[in-house]
Amino acid sequence: MKKVVIFTEGLTESIFICHLLGTIYNNCFLSYEYIDLNGKNKLPGFLNKEAYIDFQIYDAGCDEGVLAKIKEREKKLFKKGVKLIIGIRDMYSGRYLKLSNNINSATIRKLIDEANFEISEMSDSSRIKFHFSIMEIEAWFLAMYKIFKKINSILSVEYIKEKLGFDLLNCDPEKEFFHPSENLDKILKLCNMNLKYNKSKRIIFKIVSKISLKMIEEVFERNICSTFKGFDKEIKNLIGITCINNASNKQFKN
Repeated sequence: MKKVVIFTEGLTESIFICHLLGTIYNNCFLSYEYIDLNGKNKLPGFLNKEAYIDFQIYDAGCDEGVLAKIKEREKKLFKKGVKLIIGIRDMYSGRYLKLSNNINSATIRKLIDEANFEISEMSDSSRIKFHFSIMEIEAWFLAMYKIFKKINSILSVEYIKEKLGFDLLNCDPEKEFFHPSENLDKILKLCNMNLKYNKSKRIIFKIVSKISLKMIEEVFERNICSTFKGFDKEIKNLIGITCINNASNKQFKN
């Protein structure tokens, strides 16, 4: 069984990845487990002795913690038989805000280069892959705009544009929104259901559980959210196209 470890910056990324592995991809081929390195949260996993690839999802608890935790654990993980380590975090962070207060390609490149340099200094950099979501993983959710109508039928792209002034159908959220989680929060507040995007487990599950394979494919067909496409490709390459073509109907629920 091939072992892969994914380090995330928090609960949003972890729940999303569990949903990808448990619902979007065929879990008959997979096994996955969530581990909160700070011991605060628990998520359901899927332990499968017949799986040919086993994922462990390590929640580092903050953006800067992702690379730090990889650096701290990579030698031990490789000695234990882990074949690949993947890191994922938001570009939007305290470090970023010290350098820029908007979406700035030079700042983005600088932080990516810094992360790549740190990885190059580790014991086996060829087996460590690192992904930034630009500017936050919530940009990926905004790209899958059909999520919102599944939460509440009033939340069409036309209604969102009328009330908030941005057109989710005709923009690339990675290029449009500096702080996507704030825009997501504004959308949820439109439906008068006492919803707000506070990044609680309940609201993350409510959003992520609406994501389908078709929604993801539509994002890539529109040629937007390149960081999402890069991360998705990483996972697909590991799993193999057979699993994608035979995606399970099992629903990932809290």
